[in-house]
Amino acid sequence: STTPAVGTTTSVSSSEYTKITATPSTGYKFDKWSSANGHASFKNINSSATEVKLSDTDTVTANFTQDIKVTVQADPTTGGTTEPSGTSTHQVGDVINIKAIPADNHVFVNWTVDEGSADIADATSASTTATVKGTSDITITAHFDDEVTVEFKVSGSGSTDPAEGTYKYEIGISVEIEAIP
Repeated sequence: STTPAVGTTTSVSSSEYTKITATPSTGYKFDKWSSANGHASFKNINSSATEVKLSDTDTVTANFTQDIKVTVQADPTTGGTTEPSGTSTHQVGDVINIKAIPADNHVFVNWTVDEGSADIADATSASTTATVKGTSDITITAHFDDEVTVEFKVSGSGSTDPAEGTYKYEIGISVEIEAIP
């Protein structure tokens, strides 16, 4: 809703500011004010309660954006956790920092968007961002898998590639190893 009310024609002085207010309905957020003919000067175009001065006849519009629920979750739930975790409210264009934290004996595999529309900056990075797209609710999932520990050792002289040491790998992954005399 707005004050003055939607569809109301109000006479104002071109030399004075007039108070205007916009109140979002449930599920929406105030975005900004706009002017159809460019004759409006706003004290604060981004504030839902502001003042406007008109230099000529114009239509002033309160613009709202729809709230989008974004759920960030882990699969399997025993594989790790996410930050944030659960559901939060965002608007189109919001960039959300997301992080996958593997539980013991698990590795992070990738991120997927299972519902709605979002762009994942790097789906294979445990710490990345998601940009909210579209207007429907979004579900983003961090996928985890079991891991195995492999230790590479050298007996005698020589080396290996990868170098001697302990490494953790996702179960089922193929690892190339080279013995270097």
